[in-house]
Amino acid sequence: MKWILAGAIVLAAAPAALGVGLTNVPLHDPLYDDLQKLMALAGHTANLATLPISRLEAAGIVIAIEDRKDFSQLHADPLFAAIHERLARRLAKDIAYRRAEGNRDHFDTRFAPLQQAALATGASRTQSRFLQQFPFDQELTDPVTGLRNRDETFERPPTTDYGAFSGVVYFDAALELEDHLALFARPQIEFAGAFADSSHQDDVQELDMDIAYAKLQWFNVAASVGRDSLWWGPGQYGALMLSDNAPPLDLVKLQSHQAFRLPWVFRVLGPMSLTAFLAQLEEDRHVPNPYVIGGRMTLMPLDRVEIGVTRVIQFGGDGSGKPGLENLDDVLIGRSEHTYGKQGDTNQLAGFDARVTIPEVRRLWKRFRQLQAWWEYGTETVDWNTIAGLRVPIPAMPAHLWGVRLDFGPVDIVGEWVDTHARGFWYTHYVYKDGYTYEGLVLGHPYGYGAQAFDGRLRWHVTPAWRLSFLPAFHRWRFRHVQREQRDFGGGLEAEWIASFGMRLRFGTQMWAQDLLGSRPAEYDEPWSGGASAWAHASFGF
Repeated sequence: MKWILAGAIVLAAAPAALGVGLTNVPLHDPLYDDLQKLMALAGHTANLATLPISRLEAAGIVIAIEDRKDFSQLHADPLFAAIHERLARRLAKDIAYRRAEGNRDHFDTRFAPLQQAALATGASRTQSRFLQQFPFDQELTDPVTGLRNRDETFERPPTTDYGAFSGVVYFDAALELEDHLALFARPQIEFAGAFADSSHQDDVQELDMDIAYAKLQWFNVAASVGRDSLWWGPGQYGALMLSDNAPPLDLVKLQSHQAFRLPWVFRVLGPMSLTAFLAQLEEDRHVPNPYVIGGRMTLMPLDRVEIGVTRVIQFGGDGSGKPGLENLDDVLIGRSEHTYGKQGDTNQLAGFDARVTIPEVRRLWKRFRQLQAWWEYGTETVDWNTIAGLRVPIPAMPAHLWGVRLDFGPVDIVGEWVDTHARGFWYTHYVYKDGYTYEGLVLGHPYGYGAQAFDGRLRWHVTPAWRLSFLPAFHRWRFRHVQREQRDFGGGLEAEWIASFGMRLRFGTQMWAQDLLGSRPAEYDEPWSGGASAWAHASFGF
């Protein structure tokens, strides 16, 4: 979206006092994993269900743990000490800045031309005879089955031996002056290619600006203009409303700089944070240039309970009869539905999530450090029923996500189940036939619509510097209008080495088997197929 990127440049050129620690910690940065493990070992809780957070917010979590009375006792654990040392090194200036708030007598400036650098690459090889699911808006006839429908298409299966590789190289740069304005950029080079059957994919090299934004902070309001990814929800492997499955959005975002408490009787709601954004999607789609607007509120009414409420709306776009920004009030209150005609209907999603942390389980067994459980509920459509004479909206097409985390110190276990086919197919819409997507990828959970999937992780910290993970997975997809479903069973192993000076090396492999259930022609009669992949990731944080 050109006007959003232009706004970022204008903000960047504006004269202002610039800010330390205002830049966000990018999604999937190892810092989040270290924060989560440090909190588990310390029995501490903080709201990490609305990402990204700023470096100052991350520094605040570390400070809260450092100021605990039992910090010395916790620090005697070598694993805790190693993780705390890594976080304290990466956030040293941010921690010092927060501790000195109100006592600074100089102008704080920081220019980090190389805040972090990383190289990630992977390769996979697949033997498959399965129908491949394609974007929502294509209407092609499969040459084997003769299938043709408006919501999804199928093509002749790929060759029985197909290989691909891909990778990315990127670095982060930031400019932060005082606590009013910050600039961040992540340029990257992507490369991809194919082997075993080069007809499937040409070699690709692309230079792109993955993340770039200007962030302005005034009092307790932070405004961002530029390109960034959002993750709204407690899930570890995905979120129903917003995740980083699709490319980063060109957006305008407003949020509370730090959690706050409402006055009077509303103080019982606990620390609260608000976030809202507006983005425009791409032109090359069934309805060109639609908007997406979203809002999220999180609160902690109890120390161990986090609650989030989310609403996201896809609306507008080129074409007659569609509400635009000038009709935003109608869109927000739902008055636009059936007001502008069928083609003016919007794609509205709403969700609720909660996460409960129980550190006291160590009383049951001293090695049991923490238990966490979370749930996310979302709905796309509602039925209006009359109850006691009142018109009441009843969710008609729900989706669910459940998860649990058990921490035993050196060993932690995570399991998560998602269902986007509870009573319908999520992320689809009769007006926006591309669905709830950006650049062909779902904005919400990576498994998309019609999915029921489990992902898990059993991780063992062999030493403070080495850890091994086992990654089991089961996925099932149901296809619309055809009596078929695809099942994937898989498992992987991953090893990671973490150096005290900031380098991380991660490498792993995964194998999976697939089966297509239901009626199928003889051309697809191979009962099983599968594949394998391997990946490596190296990063250095400064």
